[in-house]
Amino acid sequence: MTEFKGFIGYEDDEFKNLWSDSIFVVDTNVLINFFKYTSSDSTNSLMKVLRYLKDSNRLWIPHQVALEYFFNYEKNMNKQMDAHSEIHQLKNNLADELKQKISKFRSDHPYISVNTNAKLDEYLSEIEKVGSNLEQTIETEVANMSNPESIHNDILSILKGIVGDPYSQNKIDTIETQGVDRYKYSIPPGFKD
Repeated sequence: MTEFKGFIGYEDDEFKNLWSDSIFVVDTNVLINFFKYTSSDSTNSLMKVLRYLKDSNRLWIPHQVALEYFFNYEKNMNKQMDAHSEIHQLKNNLADELKQKISKFRSDHPYISVNTNAKLDEYLSEIEKVGSNLEQTIETEVANMSNPESIHNDILSILKGIVGDPYSQNKIDTIETQGVDRYKYSIPPGFKD
């Protein structure tokens, strides 16, 4: 009753055979996500898995997946670095704005109590410490990130020789026509995809 394995489950030896003999097919997100991991350890570990599967002749990439990768990788290569730069800029903007507002406050209220002035100075000092800690965190994270060019080259190496053939334009036209009907009548696959 192999057609009902999803309902009745697999025996331990069947699971073992699945993991040792199956061919793995990844989608574009798996490839693009290599540019989004926050540590080189994660990137290297997952890249090692793909290399192992490829070397074992157990990895296959559909042509459409590779095509979508090439359409999208450049806009994803530097997202991690861009995010860290945004945090850095936000921190600087907030600190500058706070200093300006406190300076204006003191200018508008020159007779504010000594205690309040001391607390404002203490507050500014704490904000600067938090900002400094954030800078150190960002520097550490950036240093631990994988090089996007290296990731791209690794992916190119993995793709070599395992990408499927593209569909003919006639086949694509047929799929698109079927997709319109599937979407119209809410029939998966193709609906909500």
